[in-house]
Amino acid sequence: QRPSKSFWVILRLVLFVLVIEFIEAVETALTVPILTSLHVDESYYSMAWLISPILGFFLQPIVGMWSDTCKCQWGRRRPFILAFAIGAYIGIALLLNSSDFGELFGDSTASETIPIRAVVLTAVGVTLIDFCADSANAPIRAYLIDTTNPSDQERGFNIHAILGK
Repeated sequence: QRPSKSFWVILRLVLFVLVIEFIEAVETALTVPILTSLHVDESYYSMAWLISPILGFFLQPIVGMWSDTCKCQWGRRRPFILAFAIGAYIGIALLLNSSDFGELFGDSTASETIPIRAVVLTAVGVTLIDFCADSANAPIRAYLIDTTNPSDQERGFNIHAILGK
């Protein structure tokens, strides 16, 4: 059996959940204003959040299987946690800078037109944030199980629940 870990070590193990919650809060708060600034009709707002659950339904079991069989020198879970963190970071960068990237890729700056590239980049950013944030929870929980004893797991999951999902 593994030795017991301190509260601070367990907190460090699940602190990524807090970061995920912050990124999702930023995404939730800013997606509609960004889409509004891009002159997207209100009836299309929900489509920005549609793709991620569909991707997750098909890809999360595959990612879980890869994580269970990963033989990386960093361990089984850390590469996936890092990949999801990078994906969420790219997603937030796309979301927050979609209009600038859209102009860079050829969107018109006329105020009456809908900048299609910026809208697509916003949707990609939202999808990346949602997918990566939702998918990261399983490797984080599995990492907690892999690295702690049963009594610490209970404390870790309680902290995990307080911090986020």
